[in-house]
Amino acid sequence: MEIALAGSKIQNILIVDDDPQARDAFSEIITDMGLTPKCEQGPLEDLHEFIKTVSQKADAVFSDYRLKLSNYSVFQGDSLVAECFNHNIPAVLCTSYQAADFILDRRLIRKIPVLLRNTNPEPDDVEAAFRMCIAEMEGHVAPSRRPWRTLVRVHDTDYNRRFFYVIV
Repeated sequence: MEIALAGSKIQNILIVDDDPQARDAFSEIITDMGLTPKCEQGPLEDLHEFIKTVSQKADAVFSDYRLKLSNYSVFQGDSLVAECFNHNIPAVLCTSYQAADFILDRRLIRKIPVLLRNTNPEPDDVEAAFRMCIAEMEGHVAPSRRPWRTLVRVHDTDYNRRFFYVIV
């Protein structure tokens, strides 16, 4: 089976995670979808060199956020998914890290169409995530993901903590 949407077809999914047990668990989910998982063993030295090899290995990427643990990678999953987006490779970011909204690189968020917040997502959730990713890569951005102009007023500044308060 494959995921097909507007000319894009996904059959092989590259799983990028520093934890071998998590890679195995994600492999089972991908297999349950009727697709073929390909596990990246690492270590991943350079993001740009790695991206060049992704399209030879798989049609899409399923990545964990925290990749720097145990020297698996020199980059995090948000950078990988954003770079995949730049190269028209469907990619889904997955994490169980509770503070994901605060640690993701804000400059990359518009290039991360989907963030699954579950270490054990259902196959239907993963398929829906890839469909959303493909749709966004084709220019069909959901209203909740579109950038909107907003008036922001700086209310107070705390120079010691390098922090400021704003009113949106």
